[in-house]
Amino acid sequence: MKKLGFLGVLFVLTLMTIGVATASTLTIRPNAQGYYSGWTNSDCSSGSSEWECVDENPANTTDNLYTSAKNTYESFAFQDTGFTTETINSVTLYFYGQRYSSTRYQLQPLIRASSTDYLGSLKSLTSSYAYYTETYTTNPATGSAWTIAEVNALEAGMKSYSTSYGGRIAQVYAVVDYSVPDSCSDTDGGNIISIFGTASGYLNSTPYSSDDYCVDTSNTMEYYCSGAYEQSQQQSCGTDGYVGSNYCMSGDVYRNYTDYSCGSGACSSNTSTILQQDCVTGQYCGSGQCLWSDSCSDTDGGYIPLVFGNVTGSLNQSYYGYTDYCIDNTTIMEYYCSGSYSNSWSSSCAGNLTTICSNGRCI
Repeated sequence: MKKLGFLGVLFVLTLMTIGVATASTLTIRPNAQGYYSGWTNSDCSSGSSEWECVDENPANTTDNLYTSAKNTYESFAFQDTGFTTETINSVTLYFYGQRYSSTRYQLQPLIRASSTDYLGSLKSLTSSYAYYTETYTTNPATGSAWTIAEVNALEAGMKSYSTSYGGRIAQVYAVVDYSVPDSCSDTDGGNIISIFGTASGYLNSTPYSSDDYCVDTSNTMEYYCSGAYEQSQQQSCGTDGYVGSNYCMSGDVYRNYTDYSCGSGACSSNTSTILQQDCVTGQYCGSGQCLWSDSCSDTDGGYIPLVFGNVTGSLNQSYYGYTDYCIDNTTIMEYYCSGSYSNSWSSSCAGNLTTICSNGRCI
């Protein structure tokens, strides 16, 4: 029989801290009639199916199903669990009932699968309403652990016994004891400190959720997954400092500086350009450094032996300076500029007004 959806399923979760035994249970209730409908409807609403006489929560003894006949069967379909990866530990059937009379009080729980009936232990009902249970740690149809599909297809009920048969049942439901596999998922995709993330999942059937957070302005606590398990690690966002090499920009020397920080559970960085050297007049920036241009300057204005002078400048990044001087009493070494480069020439003072060289000039 086709069963209704998951709507209305009541979760009963018992979640305890890690280190203490944990248990999770789900209560599912009848939501459709099963193969059998032999018991009699007592005081249910007009038009109700028999399963609607026993699906209430809490139990209502005003309406119920009863029988005073032997070997009478009743079964119901149950709500789906909605499970996907959970492990089923057991299924327990609950019956809230009382005897029909002092001589009509025995029944057996029933599970029906693949057109076969599997009867549980004999229950003897008393004069007052009480709960009677039957626990199945394995599927009686297979002898193996329950699967999710098998629980979702559960058809269960009761059968009056062959002797001292009968009873009244006001409520029927099943409690599924299950475990959730250990699991972990991370919204930022792993150990990625530059993205805020949340690691969540189950451990020992207990749910957890951990957000990345900043320990201080420079360190983050990063949560991530290693397989099915959560990991955490305090990590530095980085060490502030210069990165890369010097480079030229706007004729001067610069270098990048990166500052690292933590905010809102994620690390970030900001890189700025810092001036390293201001190239002065006569310099240019090349290969990340200030370089001198080849140059020449002459205080006496050129090749003028009659005037003492100094030639100064730069050649191949080296500074130089030369002074006119007398080689001997009649010969001068004259320094002068030829464009951006220095030249020198020795000449006799004989062609001047005198033939004498004194203090670096002809007189």
